[in-house]
Order: sequence, then C-alpha cells, then structure tokens
Amino acid sequence: MGKSITGSIAEEEDFMQLNIILDNGDLSSGNFRRTPNGRYIFIIEE
Repeated sequence: MGKSITGSIAEEEDFMQLNIILDNGDLSSGNFRRTPNGRYIFIIEE
C-alpha cells in the first residue's frame, strides 16, 4: 500500500529534499521513490 503524487508542479529537486527527510536520499530506491512513469510514491507497506 502506498500514496502517489501525480500532476505536481514541484521540481525534482524538491522531491529529492523530501526524500532526504523521509527516506534514503535516493529517488530510485527506498520507500519514497520516483516510478518509471514519472510519479512519486511513498510506500507505506509492501
């Protein structure tokens, strides 16, 4: 289960900063990541 963000006007740098706060600082792995279709998702439970 997770929550995704679509249609955001934020820059990737903003999501990177959020990733540093919430996760591991890497948008390609971890619980907060960027998916191949360009969405950002926070994994709550796998």
